[in-house]
Amino acid sequence: MSWPAPVTLRGAIVTVEPLRADHHDGLVDVVRDGELWNLWYTKIPAPDGVRADIERRLGLQAKGSMLPFVIIDNARERIVGATSYMNIDADNRRVEIGSTWYAASAQRTAINTECKRLMLANAFEAARQLEEESGVTVRLINLPWLNRIDASWLSEALGTCRAVVTLDNHYVHGGQGEMIGAALAELGLAASPRLTRVGVTELPECGTNDEVLAYHRLDITSLVQAFRGALPQTSVERRATQLT
Repeated sequence: MSWPAPVTLRGAIVTVEPLRADHHDGLVDVVRDGELWNLWYTKIPAPDGVRADIERRLGLQAKGSMLPFVIIDNARERIVGATSYMNIDADNRRVEIGSTWYAASAQRTAINTECKRLMLANAFEAARQLEEESGVTVRLINLPWLNRIDASWLSEALGTCRAVVTLDNHYVHGGQGEMIGAALAELGLAASPRLTRVGVTELPECGTNDEVLAYHRLDITSLVQAFRGALPQTSVERRATQLT
């Protein structure tokens, strides 16, 4: 089964439903409302390019990297835009909301707000189901200080965490991960969480943002792998590992 699964999301103002080939005429009307293809800051197909754009989106859906939708104004019962879950990473349960455009008459209304709320709620529900399946929850904590760690704050922030992953946006040596490691040792917890430090470990590589992050294993996929690797194994998992 694909993730996220195709679904129709209904709200008070809009309905967001999976894109189909027969949405063509409605989307042509959308791009004509405001001549959206002439906007210089984005890329929206002209009327004669809508069919190809639909085919492109459906093709990406078939590959598992996109789940495209049309946005319907409930009051007018007409299509007023298009959007999608894009750059889908099903293995790591990661999606982005994007490739969105609206008819000029629908812009600066409550339509986009409710559309995004519906899509975000659906994505979070998918994440919740993953949590139930795996039993793993993740919290993101921004360090309030650059050069010190407050022990009482750290103890409260950790709670019952089994693992801590620190992410430095520079060299890992001498970074905040080392400060947190030292603070953990000073706390003297009976069951101290496992610490994994992530950051740059060599001279930075040149390239685009995505290329540099991937090279240093700081891209999303690599970070998820680091998170999974940081989790302490249960006794059953350790035994299974030893037997393989």
